[in-house]
Amino acid sequence: GTTDIFDYPVGARAMALGGAYVTAADDPFSLYWNPATLDNVQAMSIGFYHTGLSGGAKYDYLSYVYPTITYGTFSAGLLRLALSDIPTRADDATYLGSQDYSRTLYMVGYGKYLFPWLSVGVTVKIEHLNMPGYFDAGSLGSYSESAIGGDLGLVVASPLQSGMLRDWLVGFNYQNAVQRTLQLADEREHSPRNFRFGLSRKFYIGGGANHLLGAFAVDNSQAEDVPNYYHFGGEFGFKETLMLRLGYNRRGDYSDGYGMTWGLGIRYIGFQIDYSYWSGVDAFFTGSHRISVTADIGKTRAQKVTDREAEQMRRIQEEAQKAIEDARRNTFYTGIAEAREYFEKADYPRAFS
Repeated sequence: GTTDIFDYPVGARAMALGGAYVTAADDPFSLYWNPATLDNVQAMSIGFYHTGLSGGAKYDYLSYVYPTITYGTFSAGLLRLALSDIPTRADDATYLGSQDYSRTLYMVGYGKYLFPWLSVGVTVKIEHLNMPGYFDAGSLGSYSESAIGGDLGLVVASPLQSGMLRDWLVGFNYQNAVQRTLQLADEREHSPRNFRFGLSRKFYIGGGANHLLGAFAVDNSQAEDVPNYYHFGGEFGFKETLMLRLGYNRRGDYSDGYGMTWGLGIRYIGFQIDYSYWSGVDAFFTGSHRISVTADIGKTRAQKVTDREAEQMRRIQEEAQKAIEDARRNTFYTGIAEAREYFEKADYPRAFS
């Protein structure tokens, strides 16, 4: 229980930035990194990431994000670590068959900007464990259990508006603020709490068509004898179409050395493919190539706001036009009624007028 089994990062963009994604997240991977950044997602979207680990294990992430105009952003996803077809043998080496091992984390998150400078978020996580049991009465058994936990997130924008002090984002993600607890053999495992701190700033250049992003993050595990992890990342975006990234991360005690990361992303008509090369501080997981995919579905929040304002303006114009027509109609029928009265009195000039 010194680390969470789901601590291995997800998302090629986040990995290319060295894991410095606490405040930089603005895609479906926000659900994993910091729920307070969910409201940065501008369009309904889905994200997928797959990793092949040692021994044939698989690590998969899938999430869906639904931003609203005024009620914040909702998200749901899952993270799964699985190993299939594990050969099982008796004490005398007799082959008994194969079994599967999996741990799945179901996540539901919500984030919202309460003020232009403050965003908050929460993630509820339900873990389901399925693992091989013991050989009993001539058959293979299995063991399963579930647990619930949660994360809390916060992002604050710099109140300063001068020079280099403006536009900075400072964020916190308290992972496993509500710890998940599972029974493993004779021990109960508690998912350790981890306090993530991060900051970032995006600089717009070339008239706003291009950007330069700088980000930093640190992981402070509440488990004993676990050093801090430091993460640095930078990204250059060309017309929001091509992104080049570079990152660096290391453990505080240098026990696993350090790692450089790099990657790129390509975005076109709502689809984005990100690639990263990760040679981080995870000694068990050697240097590897990672790819993730995100796709926007429908219009962005800004487009929805524009459409809503256009609809409101159209409705106002229709109401104004109706009022004008009603006034004209009222004037016409009132005039006709008066004309009849004058006509019946033989006052023809006034009736004509």
